[in-house]
Amino acid sequence: MLKSKAETSLHYVILDMGAVGSIDSSGTGMLKELKESLGRRGLQLVLANPGSEAMKKMDKSKVLETIGQDWIFLTVGEAAAACNFMLRTCKSGMVHEAERENIV
Repeated sequence: MLKSKAETSLHYVILDMGAVGSIDSSGTGMLKELKESLGRRGLQLVLANPGSEAMKKMDKSKVLETIGQDWIFLTVGEAAAACNFMLRTCKSGMVHEAERENIV
């Protein structure tokens, strides 16, 4: 079981969909549930390497809308790089905000 948000450094869960040739309604339902469950824990679901058929079905079922187009990547490497960038940007943004408020 995952620790609470305050106790973990985990921010993103990258799901490699490379082996998923197609997806049915139970699969799209599971992805929606996973997104909601991770969201309640303060985690972002990130999809990597989805095939064209899976993308079509996820689009039709509104899974892509639920996850967000910004969190879907062609490769796991691109997904990891984007998550790393977001982590560095958020930390940097918090430092700059603190500097402006003379907290640091």
